[in-house]
Amino acid sequence: MKRLLSMLLAVMMMLTLMAPAAFADNETTTPGTETGEVVDPEPSETPEPPAEPAAPTIEVTASNNPTSGKVVLTWAAVDGAAKYEVYRSGTKTGEYKLYYTTTKLSYTNTSAYAGYWYHYKVKALDANGAEIVTSDIITQCADCAAPVITAGNRASNGKVTLKWKAVYGAEKYAIYRATARNGEYVRQYTTTSTSYTNTTSKANVTYYYKVMALASRTASANSAFSNIAARTCDVAAPVVKASNDAETGKVVLTWKPVEGAAKYEVYRSGTKDGTYKLYCTLTGTTYTNTSANAGYTYYYKVKAISKVMPEGNSAFSTVVSRTCDCAMPSLELIDYDTDGTPLYYIDYNNNGNIIFKWSKVSGAGSYKVYRSGTMNGTYKLLGETKSTTFTDKTATAGYYYYYKIVAISSRTSYANSAAFQVVAAPSFPAVKNLKGSSSSSGITLKWDPVKGVDGYIIAMGSSKDIDKMKGVYTVEDTKVTDSRLSSGYWYAVIAYKYRSDGNVITSVPSYVFVK
Repeated sequence: MKRLLSMLLAVMMMLTLMAPAAFADNETTTPGTETGEVVDPEPSETPEPPAEPAAPTIEVTASNNPTSGKVVLTWAAVDGAAKYEVYRSGTKTGEYKLYYTTTKLSYTNTSAYAGYWYHYKVKALDANGAEIVTSDIITQCADCAAPVITAGNRASNGKVTLKWKAVYGAEKYAIYRATARNGEYVRQYTTTSTSYTNTTSKANVTYYYKVMALASRTASANSAFSNIAARTCDVAAPVVKASNDAETGKVVLTWKPVEGAAKYEVYRSGTKDGTYKLYCTLTGTTYTNTSANAGYTYYYKVKAISKVMPEGNSAFSTVVSRTCDCAMPSLELIDYDTDGTPLYYIDYNNNGNIIFKWSKVSGAGSYKVYRSGTMNGTYKLLGETKSTTFTDKTATAGYYYYYKIVAISSRTSYANSAAFQVVAAPSFPAVKNLKGSSSSSGITLKWDPVKGVDGYIIAMGSSKDIDKMKGVYTVEDTKVTDSRLSSGYWYAVIAYKYRSDGNVITSVPSYVFVK
């Protein structure tokens, strides 16, 4: 032990003796001095304490889903956050209830009602559920959902028609239109309905539409625009009327010209719900179905064909039906009177009766003859016949009568013809026992008197044809001898009477040849 202490003391003495030399070796001199003066070092600056980590933040932005109008919240990820809680209140200072928990960085508030304002806070939580940070309050109004529109054409007029479902919270809807998809959309109309027909659209023009739902509570809740719906305005469907041609009985279709139509197609069927076949294409607005048969009913519809494109063709018109009538019985027309009255061939027998003759009418089973004393008076049935001739034996000579002849359908009364109207006057009976002779005194003609006449007309000619004879004179007697008359000619004598209206009623001619 004593030896160990002696060694420690010896070491300590050696360190003491060496100390001045060591300090001398470490002296510091200021550069540029020659004296080697020791200079104290400059005191160093106090180091700044390490910065504290920044407090976490969460910034939330609010918008509206353009389709649904619902409020959409988005935020950036928070360091250390495992999930996020979304809180909502109806008032800014009210109670905030937890509405949703998510690991995502967005939330759509599907339960928000259009036109109402909502207040939101988002809280970031760590894996243990401890709160990291809560956002500031953000306020957003839920919008109306954007309408989903479809476009079609109204069948009757071809106009573009838009339809959509009702949007919750919407009071009305604004319709916008453009002539190009990316063109300028101009507001056309505002409506409370869920459909709209663009009555100002022009045939064969394509239009583009979009609709905005206008909120009932506040304009800030108006929807985004709907989808764009494009549609070409069709040509309007013709409005067709059906009738019968009075003379032929055939079915006649008529309609007014349709804007944008180049032509029209006429379709026909034997039944309303049957197969319709194309029967005619025409540029006019009248069609007569010449192939229709009397007594049969036909069904028709007409389509207007666009000048521009097949897609713009009209819908079919409303179906119209019509029964083809029998043709009107027709007497042969020979001339027109000075007042325009048509004159027909009417035979008069020797008793002065009127005999009507007409052509056979297809589809007719019989014919009815009616008579009236005035043109617009009451026509009474004289009789019905299956032949094409009828004799009126009851009319009084010297008076005009008005007749109607109707062809009666063999299938249905609906197909009876229109009435053929003619004016005739029963003649006086023909001169009877007409005799002629030649002597030195001249030609002598004599006959039996006709009751009720004013006189007699004498005519002569080379043939037995009153139309080719020349009138000689009129007489009141029933016998005449005249040296100026020559033999070798036919002579005709006609009884006549003046009516109070100035017209002349005559008998049929009686003929005699004088040798």
